[in-house]
Amino acid sequence: MAHYAWVDSNNNVVNVSVVADEDNMKDGVEDEATGAAYLAEVHKEKDFVKNGGRFIKTSLNTRNNEHKGGGTPLRGHTACKGGTYDPVNDQFRPIKYFSNWTWNPTNATWEAPVLPTEQQEADGWYWNEETQVWTEPPSE
Repeated sequence: MAHYAWVDSNNNVVNVSVVADEDNMKDGVEDEATGAAYLAEVHKEKDFVKNGGRFIKTSLNTRNNEHKGGGTPLRGHTACKGGTYDPVNDQFRPIKYFSNWTWNPTNATWEAPVLPTEQQEADGWYWNEETQVWTEPPSE
C-alpha cells in the first residue's frame, strides 16, 4: 500500500488516500507517477482535480526527516490533512500551531523562536505561546 497526499493549487494538503500496490506499480516496481495517475483518473470528475489539484506520495514512516524503520525518509514528514507541501524543499509540513515558529527543512520540523534545552525536551516541557518560553509540565 502507498499513501498519497491530495495537494491543492495553493500547496495545502486537503486529504490523504491509500493506493493498492497493484495500482501503484509499473513493470513490477513501485512507481509514484503511476499511483498519482491512478488517483487522478479515479477522481477526474472532482473539482479538486479539475482545479489543478495533484497527488503526491507520502510516507507514514517519515517524521522530522527520519524514517522510523531506518529506511530513506520521504519528503521530510508524513503529509497530514491541514498541513502544507513545500515544493522548494519537496517536503510536507505538518500543521503550524504557532505563528512565530519557523520551518527547519533540515529536520523537517517547526521550531520555536527559542529552542528547548536537551533536558527540557527529555522532561517533556511544552511551549507556552503566551509567555514565549518553555514551561515545565505540571507535577502529578
